[in-house]
Amino acid sequence: MPVCPRRQVWNRTQGPIIKIRTFTERYQAAVGQALRRLVQETWAGQGLLWGDWACTALDCGTTFRETKTDGRCLRCRAPLRYQEVEVLDPGPGFAGHCHGVVWCDELDGYLAVAMKARNEHVIERYREPYPSDLLQASAYATLLARRYWLPIAGRLVLWIGKPRPKVSRSWFYPGLGDDLYDREVEALRRGERQAEAGREIEGTCKVRADARECPYGDQCFPGTDHDEQPARHQRGQATR
Repeated sequence: MPVCPRRQVWNRTQGPIIKIRTFTERYQAAVGQALRRLVQETWAGQGLLWGDWACTALDCGTTFRETKTDGRCLRCRAPLRYQEVEVLDPGPGFAGHCHGVVWCDELDGYLAVAMKARNEHVIERYREPYPSDLLQASAYATLLARRYWLPIAGRLVLWIGKPRPKVSRSWFYPGLGDDLYDREVEALRRGERQAEAGREIEGTCKVRADARECPYGDQCFPGTDHDEQPARHQRGQATR
């Protein structure tokens, strides 16, 4: 997010173009996943984290669904591994896993968390999260409420610093943000209607620099130059 109707429609009709990640990009993703897991384990130990759990003991294998725990198996007391909660909207085809569903006593409800590992200089420079992070948290909150009927009190965007976790920043937003999510769904449906009518499908990027990471950047902005080497991609299979 934000949704680009043009990219979504082209992915469905031509087959998705998948970015080929460099070693550095895979390293950064692995660091982010490790930091996210560490925060989740901390919340689990405080009894705040809601979701699915699996016992890590090989001779136990007990699982717990859609609940809070203290991070320990009720059967053998071995550590539990947290399973991020799936969020799904089959209509527009949105799917993902929420980074955390955390109980808040003060609000008498849960917070839907979007967690990101950011470089220190980024955290120190920005006073507001990226719009895509807020949209992601809003999608999590909306779909958690609609699918699981959870009392979602708000959304939390959490930036964790790397390489030093001490540098961090968080933003709280009350409510589901369902208006933001529904606006993204409508943008996708509008693109589908434009495609069916044979009209030009709208995109979200205004200039070539916005589309640096997009595999369709050269198609949306033909004949334009960009400063950095474009990312490498490969095409998947179309779903007609």
